Amino acid sequence: MKRKLKFVLLSACIMLMSSCGNSEGNTSTTATAGTTELITTEKQTETEVDITEEASSETESTTESDILPEQDVIADKMDYALSVGIINDTMYKRADEIISRKETARVLQNSFQHGYGKQSRYLKDMEWGVYSEVDYNRPATRYFLTQLIFFAECENYFDFDYDNYYVWAENCTYTDRSLSQGPDAALVVKEDMEGKVGESGLWSCCRDLSDIEQGTGAENEEFYVDYGCTPAVDYCLKMYDRYDGKKIVELDDEMKFRPFEELTVRDAVEAAVRYYRSFEAPAEMVSYADTYEYDKTIITDELLSKESSLPDCSCSNLPAEWHGVLISDMAWVTSQACGNTPDKHLYDYEIQAVKDSGFNFIGLMFNFSTLQGPVPEEGKLNETRLKELDRVIADCIERDIHVQLRCVGVGGSTAETPHSEDMERGTLVLSDLSYSTEFAALWKAIAQRYRNIPNKYLDFNLLVEAGVSSEDQYVEWFSPSIDAIREISPDRCIVADIHSGGITGEGMAKLGVALSAHLYEPRELYYDPSLPEEEYINKLVWPYTASDGVTYDAEKAFNKIYNGESTNNDTAEVAKKYGVGFMVGEWGTFGTTRLRKRASNEVIRSNFIDMTDYMKKMGYGWCYADAFYQYGACGIVEWVDDAEYERVEDYYLYRDVYISDLFREINGVK
Repeated sequence: MKRKLKFVLLSACIMLMSSCGNSEGNTSTTATAGTTELITTEKQTETEVDITEEASSETESTTESDILPEQDVIADKMDYALSVGIINDTMYKRADEIISRKETARVLQNSFQHGYGKQSRYLKDMEWGVYSEVDYNRPATRYFLTQLIFFAECENYFDFDYDNYYVWAENCTYTDRSLSQGPDAALVVKEDMEGKVGESGLWSCCRDLSDIEQGTGAENEEFYVDYGCTPAVDYCLKMYDRYDGKKIVELDDEMKFRPFEELTVRDAVEAAVRYYRSFEAPAEMVSYADTYEYDKTIITDELLSKESSLPDCSCSNLPAEWHGVLISDMAWVTSQACGNTPDKHLYDYEIQAVKDSGFNFIGLMFNFSTLQGPVPEEGKLNETRLKELDRVIADCIERDIHVQLRCVGVGGSTAETPHSEDMERGTLVLSDLSYSTEFAALWKAIAQRYRNIPNKYLDFNLLVEAGVSSEDQYVEWFSPSIDAIREISPDRCIVADIHSGGITGEGMAKLGVALSAHLYEPRELYYDPSLPEEEYINKLVWPYTASDGVTYDAEKAFNKIYNGESTNNDTAEVAKKYGVGFMVGEWGTFGTTRLRKRASNEVIRSNFIDMTDYMKKMGYGWCYADAFYQYGACGIVEWVDDAEYERVEDYYLYRDVYISDLFREINGVK
């Protein structure tokens, strides 16, 4: 499957190509959105190799289409780096030579400038040799490169005083808001040499981490942050190239990082290219009214007019044929969220992997703060990120996959907002009726953008697991949003999650809104913190006898009172009574998201077959809630010891072989 060009920065690349600094004298080039600025680097010496050079008149007159051919064509990263101005021809010819520390800093400076429109003071210091105790002409190592990237990112992220470098570096490394903090949902590596793979934090999978943590010698003693700065390695193993999903640096096949291996020019440039392509396109903030149309070059008329096997849907009918999976890549806005990639690019090959397992539905979680970001402005959304949403929807339409846009967060948070505060905000605003007007305005903007997309391809879930305390509160708070959507698209399919205690869904059903319930019953089946891991895993069977003495199969699980008053089947009956649709919006993984083992394949099969057979019998469409099923029955945060994984084609994506094949069977894929 050929990777399509999905992430291009035409304006930035054009500026880099047409305004490379003069190689004579001491200048380097920075590109910002719509401007070009020359920055003088007074401390460069005559012996240093300048990585930029004056562009030819031929380049200056080149058209946009000539400047950025399909990135598939520029397969070699040295060629790519030359084409976008990361390096000049002189450095290009030195590809196999060892690169110095100062040269590495200068190459990365170009990537930093591309992303932030300014130079990094830290990288300048590394390039100029500010600290006399450090030999900047020595060869750069893999470890030194990660250090450069990490602290350059810290400089942009934190507001710490830079007057004393050593104090600043320590603050960046040990702050409670460290960029390397949090579970790693993005690091996918081999678990052993027998084909197992998985994902976990650096400390769980890097076999030569001790070389960094406990190493001695010149590399560790020469410079303060060269000793024990594992966050730099951890962070760079998470940052990814938006074009192909590869990490800026990677572990090798033996799960080793090789921290003190010297870098060639090619090694450093390949990392710089991935760093360069890790930045999203510049924000384009537009008013809600100006989001009125999706990008028709992405969601084309031809795409919408193609034949489709998807069933139609409406508020009165949620198709039983929906077999889906939850994807949360666009849900997180804060840097403390899973994987530290709050603006993660969702690749078309990931969507294809969903299709390959027979799913025709994606529960696409998104956050209004993400669409407002990176810096929220009242009354505005980021058109750049909306176009990314356009692209994901288009990729799904192309593959006959229905998208349910599931809001999981209200507006107003930024990457600097603690994740816990962002989650809490989503609950607190529901007690503030005044914010319901702003929430309605946000939904109206989404409704008007996608008003021409048929229901068979798209529906809206108002707020996942809304924490309301009564039917009246649910109706009062969300009525403005429902009215706003219907003002634009009277027939748009709208879904409400019925999740909180004492809520049956009657209030929303009376408004003609379809209902969705989440099934994680009995709760102790999915996580029991009172038991040691081995004991917990060994007791997992299906049917399952819980501590209440009841032996649960699918029917009993669906009829268990789960929110203090009603069951999933009761909610379905409410939907039937008022003539609206019903679906199982989430049903759970059999096991836990916190352990390194899982139930046996036989037990998983018994549970999955029983659950899906029952939902088929009842006429319920469903969405499996393991945030991305390829990563295994224990979710995206941890990998499990006793599962077999395999790489999907040639891409940076692994699937749990047994789970994926089981869903292929359930979904009728031959």
